[in-house]
Amino acid sequence: ARMRRDAKLPVEIHVNGRQNATGSKLLLTGATGFLGSFLLEALLRQTDCEIVAVVRAEDALHARNRVESALQRTGFWCEELRDAFALRVKALPGDIGRPLLGLDLSEWEALSQEVSRVYHCGAEVDYVKPYGALISRCRAETIPAVAVRSSPNGLPIATTGSPTWTCDESPSDTG
Repeated sequence: ARMRRDAKLPVEIHVNGRQNATGSKLLLTGATGFLGSFLLEALLRQTDCEIVAVVRAEDALHARNRVESALQRTGFWCEELRDAFALRVKALPGDIGRPLLGLDLSEWEALSQEVSRVYHCGAEVDYVKPYGALISRCRAETIPAVAVRSSPNGLPIATTGSPTWTCDESPSDTG
């Protein structure tokens, strides 16, 4: 019952199901984590899209270094992947748990105009902590990504966080 209550979107976020964005940029959260680094590797190999990764970091260089280091840990690092990373990945310092993903207003507005899809897999993961201790942080991390989705461009979102919201207008049933 608690998970179902926690899966409801705040009333100020209206997901409308539209997909109006025409850009070929993808927004990825969680790129420095285990799942996110493998997702980034797959996106670099299977798409031609530019990928914007929002990463907790002191500055853009630190963000880029963190993402590159995570990619190297996948075991798939090679010249082809290094070249694709150099050409197509932009790492932005931010915080997915803060309003506007921790970005300034101009960066946020640019993302809402340029990004055609959001891949949200950033979350705090701790197998020792109980659900109640993690949900507020997970919720805080998911809601800004969903807010990008509810922008005027109506961006599609794929998320692995808990609670999980899908591309349709209603939260999925998380049990």
